[in-house]
Amino acid sequence: MCSSFSIVALPSTGSADEETSLALDSTGLVRIAFSTFLGNMRVVLCGDLACSTSTVVTLKTGLIFPNPSLAIDSSNLMRVAYYDSNSADLKLILCSTLNCATQTTITLDSTGDTGRLPSLVLDSSNIPHVAFENRDLTALMLVRCDDAACTTFPSAVVVDNTGDVGESPSLGLTSGGLARISYYDVLNGDLKLALCDTVACTSPVIERPDSASDVGSFNSLEVNSADLVRVAYYDATNTNLKYYREL
Repeated sequence: MCSSFSIVALPSTGSADEETSLALDSTGLVRIAFSTFLGNMRVVLCGDLACSTSTVVTLKTGLIFPNPSLAIDSSNLMRVAYYDSNSADLKLILCSTLNCATQTTITLDSTGDTGRLPSLVLDSSNIPHVAFENRDLTALMLVRCDDAACTTFPSAVVVDNTGDVGESPSLGLTSGGLARISYYDVLNGDLKLALCDTVACTSPVIERPDSASDVGSFNSLEVNSADLVRVAYYDATNTNLKYYREL
């Protein structure tokens, strides 16, 4: 039971902060990426474990609902996947400094209206993997960089395009770097799960763990130390929180 806790109001220098993504560095310090109604994408850098002091850094401006997904590599450098609403592309920020004053931005996919709701995970070699939705294809997509600096990367792979799928993806990796992705099937109102057979994910196994009424939106996936999948998700029909556990 969480009997002891604290809540801190963080500075944001923006209006109506939303779309948050939190990650911890190797010392336990919190980093929170978020967006504002004013079109800014920012990150809060906590100065101590209690986050009693913090700094707000602006990463990008002029964006509408970028849905940032934050990860931190083994050198405590931030990586942020996001949707560029101006070009309708999936992009990735690679910070070269701890406060991201120096950064490189890479376009990972530009096929139609793509990159919405990205889910970013770094593997044990700090290589970025991103699951995301392509609205024009109504598909779940996956892209993996060839190295930690993302100097090269293959074209994004269509993981599933049966019906209207790919909304609310949540990505996890097994100990061998294989992707596991939970996502919502809008057309059928089902929770779906993609199990990649290889790192390239050319022939994934697609499962439908729950198809009872309208389920699967707002899902969140984790892969445990035994490479088994756990998913929390919303049951819209019964207004319940549900939990899927792979045995």
